Amino acid sequence: MLKHSRPETAKFGDALRRALSLAAGGQVDAAVDAAKSADLLSPAAVQWFKGERLAPREHALWRALASLSGLAANDPRQLIARAEIEHVCGRQASALALCEKAIAHPVLAGEAHALAGHCLIALGDRRQAIDAFTRAVQVLPERGDLHAALGGLVLGLGESRRAIQSFGRAIALDGRDWNAWFELGNAHKALGEYKVAIEAFSKAVEINPRYADGFNNRGATLQVMGQDQQAIADFDNAIRLNGAHLFAWLNKGVSLNKLDRQEEGAKAFEMALAIDPAMGEAHHNLGLTLLKLERNGEALRNIEAALLVEPEKTDWLLSKGNALGALFKYEEAVAAYRDCIDRNPDKIDARINMAGALQELAQHDKAIAILDDALVRRPGYPEARWNRANSMLAFGPSREAWEAYEQRLHLSVYEKLPEFGLPLLGTHDIKGRKLLVQWEQRFGDVLQMLRYIPEVSKQCEAHWQVAPPLLDLVKASFPDIAICGREECPPGLDTRIPYTSLPLAMKSFAVDEIPNAAPYLRASETARQKWAGTREAGRPNVGIAWRGNRQPPGRSIPIEQVTALFDLPDIRFISLQVDPTPEEEAVLKRHGVVDLGRDIKTFDDSAALLEGLDLVITIDTAIAHLAGALGRKTFVLLKYGADWRWLLKRSDSPWYPTATLFRQSALGNWKDVVSTVKKRLKELRPKA
Repeated sequence: MLKHSRPETAKFGDALRRALSLAAGGQVDAAVDAAKSADLLSPAAVQWFKGERLAPREHALWRALASLSGLAANDPRQLIARAEIEHVCGRQASALALCEKAIAHPVLAGEAHALAGHCLIALGDRRQAIDAFTRAVQVLPERGDLHAALGGLVLGLGESRRAIQSFGRAIALDGRDWNAWFELGNAHKALGEYKVAIEAFSKAVEINPRYADGFNNRGATLQVMGQDQQAIADFDNAIRLNGAHLFAWLNKGVSLNKLDRQEEGAKAFEMALAIDPAMGEAHHNLGLTLLKLERNGEALRNIEAALLVEPEKTDWLLSKGNALGALFKYEEAVAAYRDCIDRNPDKIDARINMAGALQELAQHDKAIAILDDALVRRPGYPEARWNRANSMLAFGPSREAWEAYEQRLHLSVYEKLPEFGLPLLGTHDIKGRKLLVQWEQRFGDVLQMLRYIPEVSKQCEAHWQVAPPLLDLVKASFPDIAICGREECPPGLDTRIPYTSLPLAMKSFAVDEIPNAAPYLRASETARQKWAGTREAGRPNVGIAWRGNRQPPGRSIPIEQVTALFDLPDIRFISLQVDPTPEEEAVLKRHGVVDLGRDIKTFDDSAALLEGLDLVITIDTAIAHLAGALGRKTFVLLKYGADWRWLLKRSDSPWYPTATLFRQSALGNWKDVVSTVKKRLKELRPKA
């Protein structure tokens, strides 16, 4: 659109609009006459045009009109000028017909083929356009712009190697062609030749330091190479040059996320959406970022917005299911995963995540079925086999289940254990081995598996990796075993086994084969003396822990729902929570609960404190395993889709005979669990 910036604009601007209108209406000769009569082709007009910012279409039309006005009626060059006008005005068929006539004149053939290529691009026929530009560069091999145009076309069709040749020829003709360098970088990036791509993009921005796309694409290449800090610097340069650079904001958000800078990443995606509110990819990436920030409701809204804009993106249905799961809406999550699978039957991850949602709903038969389907499509897939093992173990231990559980060691998200040059025991016999028992997973898992120490010690020589918080407790409980740090491996050993592989090695293939003699742990004398004065005589001492790890979800009860227990008279409640929030501390104080959790420094401390209690009430966390291992009377409060080790529909535990299990009767319903526990607490009587 014309901008009125100088006095002569009124004269030349109005005349140009009149000429353009006539040309657009198909009255080309009338447009030429109008241009001549208004002196649009005079030196003064030419000087004016140089100072005006014309739109590309306006400039191309003026140039063609100027060319046409200076040619004799029988000059064949009129064919090119008229074809240019037809092309710019959107009349591609007419333009192509004129190009065909121009091609018959050898001196015009190259330009005619090139213009025909542009017309074919406008018609969406890239293959024919490539043929046209190929013929153009054969006639005009000295034209770098034609080589570059051909390179762009073949690159768009995925022919990156051929594109590199074309861009190379363009650069050989003009080494300052920054756009050819830029496209050369894109071609190398498409082939995964990232270092060469970086060099090409760098050359492009060196020649044209105000080229925002050059900085953005170099940053995107650095991002793929894992050099996100450097990538962000390039995205910032692109944004500095063009604050509305949509992809620079989007890419910056991705790199910030990879650096675990989610708050900044979310702001970058929000900036992208401010530029283009209908950009599905920005909505989706913002949703994923908000999931990491545990702003799950906002995450779901953004992912749904992304799907509304681009419903064909079936992968985003997987994200929708994940967001619904984070909101504990597992039935809706299952539906989202099912929708994803129906649209993309080969989407294995949707089956894995669907199985996880079914496990949260305690529908283990269905989970196994969907995982079996995944394994048919991808035999041996560790994620599917391991998730299947979790559901199998929920029905009870078996050889098949424990062997499948070994697949955790091959998961992409599993912390890889040091090998120390030792093979894993796997399914081999443990007898006579010189064994390294490797630390893995979390404290609760290790506490559960320490029960195997006596039997393992009978069958082989073993060294046990123990983390510092457990060290004093393990030494006090098993003074004769060999202990090393969790990253250490003493010399002379021949095999290694992770802690939670011990049930497989020790053949705990049925409920009655689980060694469950309790207690198998005991606090040290030092810790017992430290905590000796914490017990109060005359009434029951009850320890309580209401919050576990954030992952997996559902292992915490809001303290407001627990306070119903604190109203019971004649019971002394002791908080075992080592990290109470200020709000939780205020609740404890208001209800007269003794807060000893902050004084706990090691598991030996915890054990000594628990040994002095009459009852432990706890969510599914390390405290539950410790209390059970100490043989303390324990009430374990379980979410609806409880972990496999608590089995299904049981109120007792084959792992911990002194534990009583209180399960949610419905998803998220802690009220009934607390109510049932309260009734059981009323049965406690002060000891004489």
